[in-house]
Amino acid sequence: SRFSSSLDDSYSGCPMQYSPYALAGPRCKHARRLLVVGTIAALLRADGTTSAGRRRGPWSTLASAASFDHVLLQFGRIDLSRAVLAGDHSDQLLLQPKPTDPSKAATAECHTAVEGEECFSHVSWAMERGILVAAGLYRGLTPNSTFEDFQAFMHRRDQDHSDCPLPCPRQPAALSGNTTSEPIGASSVVVPVLAEPGERYATVSQEAKIPVGGAVRIYIVGTSNVAWQTWPDQLHAMLKQLDYDVDLPPLDVPGEIVKPSKAPVCADAETYTHLQTPRLGMVGWSSWGFAYEDTEDCDAAGFREIAGYNVSCTNAWACNPQWTGRVPLVPISKLAAGVRHAHFVVLANWINDGKAAQASSARLACYQGVEITPMDTVAITEINLKRVIRAIHAENPNIVVLVLARYPDTRQVIYPNERTLPEVIALNEAVKEKVQDEPNTFFVDLDFPQGENMFQTLSKVHPNCRGDKMMATSVVDALFKHKVLSRGLELSDDSCLASSNCSSLSLACCQRSTLCYVANDGACASYGPGLQ
Repeated sequence: SRFSSSLDDSYSGCPMQYSPYALAGPRCKHARRLLVVGTIAALLRADGTTSAGRRRGPWSTLASAASFDHVLLQFGRIDLSRAVLAGDHSDQLLLQPKPTDPSKAATAECHTAVEGEECFSHVSWAMERGILVAAGLYRGLTPNSTFEDFQAFMHRRDQDHSDCPLPCPRQPAALSGNTTSEPIGASSVVVPVLAEPGERYATVSQEAKIPVGGAVRIYIVGTSNVAWQTWPDQLHAMLKQLDYDVDLPPLDVPGEIVKPSKAPVCADAETYTHLQTPRLGMVGWSSWGFAYEDTEDCDAAGFREIAGYNVSCTNAWACNPQWTGRVPLVPISKLAAGVRHAHFVVLANWINDGKAAQASSARLACYQGVEITPMDTVAITEINLKRVIRAIHAENPNIVVLVLARYPDTRQVIYPNERTLPEVIALNEAVKEKVQDEPNTFFVDLDFPQGENMFQTLSKVHPNCRGDKMMATSVVDALFKHKVLSRGLELSDDSCLASSNCSSLSLACCQRSTLCYVANDGACASYGPGLQ
């Protein structure tokens, strides 16, 4: 009671609730630590400690080895009277769910939790984090298990006082193909099995450059949006799932990486973690870092003139030389030569041009303190993008260049910022207009659903797994629509972007939704922001 009473406004909005799920947010870090320390201390006192300091009983292993998340899972909604130690694995608590009463189950009304209900929060947290940090607590479930599977498990586990009712059977999605039944709770559910791969995708005429089964070589050039996100890897996996022969040898360009240096762990990570996807992910860089051969044209103060503005020759976030990193410059000739055998190149290297104009310190360092708006930077972006595009086409005019849109700003860490969205849209439209007349060059629009958890807590202002799925899908869709690829994902319109009733969605809507994905079993399942 002493440490519970301290969960007040001093923790900046951390809710005063008993459930550990309510303490999972970023504002509750101190409360989580306090809860864990207090819980372990109470257990050790109850369990007994000898005068020599030796801990006795099964809790000693838990106290010495468990993570914060593990302990939170143990002492939240779990009935300790039904928790047992599993065999020789005494360092991990496993749950023995209370057996279902058949007579009760037969008459129970079903209800699948929806957003806004406490059960929905609990199930979502278990799917997105709990199963990943303490899989032993969810016997019979995997990260690919459905929302209904998790809800049924939680219903069985705490049947007498659960906030989670028995979920309703999943209804068949509007897909062709067969169905199979599998048990869930006290009833069975119908899980749609998607059609054969050839029927899952739309196919265009033979005018497309790359036929189904053809070789595809893709390279991606960007900043932290490439180094700290998974969309390049998801794109690689999608192309393979579309039956393309994806061949990605090393770039031989300074700064090349083949995997993100850090990123959330997504529900479908097993489809791409074994892949190597060469890319340039130069953290903090702006478009000019990729557009010049050297710094010979920079003045004594370290600036070069671009579109009438003095622009820093330092390649780092906020043009801070202390953040330059091991590669200070990527010569444009090396970049163009490195990608010359690609079928298409994605340029995601310009979003920091406008962002540097938004912050006073970055504006001072990058633009020599001149008053410049994000929209003013379009002239700078245009020159630099065209330099890169033309250098690539000088090496190989057949390469398709895709310029990726800037994604929205954030609010409250994880949500798209509706207030600044019109400015971001205007910026994207302006850049699109400047580059769309370049040969073999297309702009890829991005549309993030408002009011949804779309951005990371790991690397703030960067999209999470949901945003990455949408970005990868948008690239595939652009290649399909511009007849570069002869097969693309079957996608509905943008009305499905925020659809969350995954089990009832059509294939096209499931693949368009940022909150759902087609799982390994062929069902449309909930897609979370990822483990961060």
